[in-house]
Amino acid sequence: MNIRLAIREHASVVASLHQQEISSGFLSSLPRMFLAKFYEGIIRYPGGFCVVAEDGDRVVGFIAGITDMRAFSKFFLRHFFLAAVFLLPRMIGISIIRKFFESLRYSQRQDDLPKAELLTMAVAKDFQGRGVAKEMFTLFLGEMRARGVKVFRVLVGEKLQRAIAWYEKQGFRLAKSMSVHGKERSRIYLYTIS
Repeated sequence: MNIRLAIREHASVVASLHQQEISSGFLSSLPRMFLAKFYEGIIRYPGGFCVVAEDGDRVVGFIAGITDMRAFSKFFLRHFFLAAVFLLPRMIGISIIRKFFESLRYSQRQDDLPKAELLTMAVAKDFQGRGVAKEMFTLFLGEMRARGVKVFRVLVGEKLQRAIAWYEKQGFRLAKSMSVHGKERSRIYLYTIS
């Protein structure tokens, strides 16, 4: 197993793995090419990074994070949004675009929380339960630490009990519950880097 930082060329395969393994949530509803632009933005943003786990030539897991959600939102809108919009099919509705902006802006309503965030994490089904997430998380923590982050957050849907259990096992502590998109409840957890 090779755990390393993703490069731009990983964006498409990370987007595919995201859609395969994260069936709920707004990001999974986006077209794969748009999601690939989102991950490319994270990889290219100076305060962003994505850790990947590779088994041979296959990416079997990833964790994406950023040091400042507001700054990333501005970076993405300035450098990637226009290009990504052209990849959206004509049938995408205004509600999808609204939810995308809600996702980018939810952090602006959370001044009491750290700016840094673990955005997404997924491991291929056939590699789950084998310690891949923990190995990636170790490198993820090192990258956050190297960027001067002491505390970061993660937003996780209330219904994702397996993810919630994993975060709690790693030492994340519940900060609050909230709704980002309508009535769907999510939890915000914090992690303090020691």
